[in-house]
Amino acid sequence: MTDLNDAAFKAQRARVGKLVRVWKDRLGLEQWHIEHSFYRGPLPGDASSGGWSGALANGWPDFRYLHARFAWSMEAVAEQDDDLLRRHVIHEMVHCLTDAFKRYAMREMDDLLMGAAEMERQVTEIEHAITFAYEAGVKDGEKRAKGMAP
Repeated sequence: MTDLNDAAFKAQRARVGKLVRVWKDRLGLEQWHIEHSFYRGPLPGDASSGGWSGALANGWPDFRYLHARFAWSMEAVAEQDDDLLRRHVIHEMVHCLTDAFKRYAMREMDDLLMGAAEMERQVTEIEHAITFAYEAGVKDGEKRAKGMAP
């Protein structure tokens, strides 16, 4: 458990904010209104209140209004290196892209917990694909800059 002072709390907020600004644009979410809440310690709530206990972030997107709310644990953020934090930010923002699917799937599924778990798995796979493509592009760009790529 990390005890964040005010300066450390602000520094972690800035890390999240910078990544959110970059990836909101890269993921085509410019039209979305996204609000953020930042908590010094663990996030409040549990699965019964729509969140996951012990999570780095929780999100509540609504594609119908292009609006999302995210809650972030600065304690958990502080424990992430930059690459892993980028992956977490991408993961949370992909929930905006998949919200319509989730709402349909949840309406159609008899087992709501299984539907939520399946949606989380799919979001994680999409995040992995985006991260892989991004990292491959960065490596290709570095090679081109050094004159090593065709």
